[in-house]
Amino acid sequence: MNAHTGALEGKMNTDKIKKHLAEYKVNILGITENGEWWKNHKKYEHILPIEKRFENIINTELKASLISLLESDSIHIGFHHMNSSQALALNLFGPLVLSKKLNKIDNVNISDKSVGRFEYIENTNENTNFDFYISDGDKSNYFEVKYTENNFGEAKSDQEHKQKYIEIYKKGLQSISDISEHEFYKEYQLWRNIIYAKKGNVFFVLPDFRVDLIKKVNDAKTRINNIEVRNRVHLLSINNLVSKCKEIPELKNHYCEFEKKYLKIT
Repeated sequence: MNAHTGALEGKMNTDKIKKHLAEYKVNILGITENGEWWKNHKKYEHILPIEKRFENIINTELKASLISLLESDSIHIGFHHMNSSQALALNLFGPLVLSKKLNKIDNVNISDKSVGRFEYIENTNENTNFDFYISDGDKSNYFEVKYTENNFGEAKSDQEHKQKYIEIYKKGLQSISDISEHEFYKEYQLWRNIIYAKKGNVFFVLPDFRVDLIKKVNDAKTRINNIEVRNRVHLLSINNLVSKCKEIPELKNHYCEFEKKYLKIT
């Protein structure tokens, strides 16, 4: 699959899932009013009214507890979008935090002392924000969730980013890969996350239908020269994790609804 074909397939899939989410909003949530996108102030069928943004949390008995896992000042401006990655991350990992079942996630460092956190920033000067994070003593697991985003974010090759590259990223990047400064800017979010694999496991959390982004991660891994670092970069299939979580009796209803909302696209 070439880059153009992969991007086109990803676009087709994301259009289809936005349509599915719009139908879910009406048929399951009973919300017919459309919400506004903050960028252009237009209304879209797959966006909830802002005052109903917490309807984006799956309506099970866990709802109030899941909301409490997010700091109020960390809630994204687009949380009311049905395809919000932040809402998806909370629906996906939140029940495992509450039930202390984080060991359902493959390749993580887990013990009884493991702690899960959302919207995690480790270095405020560097400011990479991870959707989810699990710490276990000195062991770290970083999670980046993608759902219908077009790609991993890129950065402008401007003075601000050039200075940040020199002062923060260059040394760490060159110790694990031979990608150029230009390539780094083109896949800025992808590589600034990968750099954290020098310290712990980095997970790119994707639904199986995002074959385009899965390919980008796999291609990036081939550019990592340090084998130990490369082995700490993981793809985490949302579909596979949900299948495992449906086997937990007390969480079965939640993950069946998760599957219906996010994964069962017709």
